[in-house]
Amino acid sequence: MNPVRMAVLSGAHVHADTYVSTLRQLPGAELVGIWDHVLHRGRDLAERHGVLFEADLDRLLERCDGVVVAAENSRHYPVVLAALQAGKHVLCEKPLAGAASRARDLVARAQRLGRVLAVAFAVRFSPAAIRLKTLMNNGALGALVAAVGANCGKMPGGWFAQKGFGGGAIWDHAVHLIDLLRWMTGDEVKFVFARSATLFHPDIEVEDAAHLQLRFSRGWIAGLDPSWSRPASYPTWGGLQLRLVGEKGTAEMDAFSEFVKEYGEQGVHRRIYGDDPYICMVEAFVEAVRAGRMPPESPLAPAEDGWAVERVVEAAYRSARIGREVAL
Repeated sequence: MNPVRMAVLSGAHVHADTYVSTLRQLPGAELVGIWDHVLHRGRDLAERHGVLFEADLDRLLERCDGVVVAAENSRHYPVVLAALQAGKHVLCEKPLAGAASRARDLVARAQRLGRVLAVAFAVRFSPAAIRLKTLMNNGALGALVAAVGANCGKMPGGWFAQKGFGGGAIWDHAVHLIDLLRWMTGDEVKFVFARSATLFHPDIEVEDAAHLQLRFSRGWIAGLDPSWSRPASYPTWGGLQLRLVGEKGTAEMDAFSEFVKEYGEQGVHRRIYGDDPYICMVEAFVEAVRAGRMPPESPLAPAEDGWAVERVVEAAYRSARIGREVAL
């Protein structure tokens, strides 16, 4: 079986190293190169992993079957567009395009070209998330009444904290919670009320604190906290918890609860064990590239779901700006 030839486009995202190391070790995949419009950043990433750096995007696209886009949020659309136009399958870090209209355009293009376009909602691959979805699907919780979620992590810094790059806690962390609720329940957000502020890091240009209240089409509500409220020493990028309250019962998950604490001269470290959602997600994408289609029954998030989440996020920012509920 020939390996699936993969490329990583940009080292801007905090998970870029994870994508590169995973693709280097994944059976059935061959990482043929890394590209970045910021040359020194791409070269540094390539050197750290012993991978070829290619400064010419078109030349790298000629050598691969699929790509992982890990660019700044504001650059997702042009990079994904270039990959699709070159006939490549794409896994893009969230958000898909940073604007619902552009995300819809990418969805339509991928459909016309017959290419897989997926969004990196890796938390779907958490065993806890899969179990919670199963409970919803088999009716164990009954009709949903409410949900409470938090994805509170550390402020990632860099372009995430700058206006114009698509940063901010809502874009960074709320998207995972919104996606999980849609995926688990099969329901759609109809109304959004949001508040946002910069409370924990006064020198940054975007919000680091927010609260979202979502009303879904079946009448239940969800309250979400996506704040960058954890210290720089926090051991994970987020701390995602989600509770579903139904008429028959309640269930909750913690995506980062499987860990071992290590105490030593270098301080306290928390090492995550169990299945790594990012490895599982990349593996699913590689198999989708090999098959030329989205894998059936897979948690891999299609671009249509990325588009739907971006509509909710845009409504949240508008609500925070005008101070009242926004209908979708």
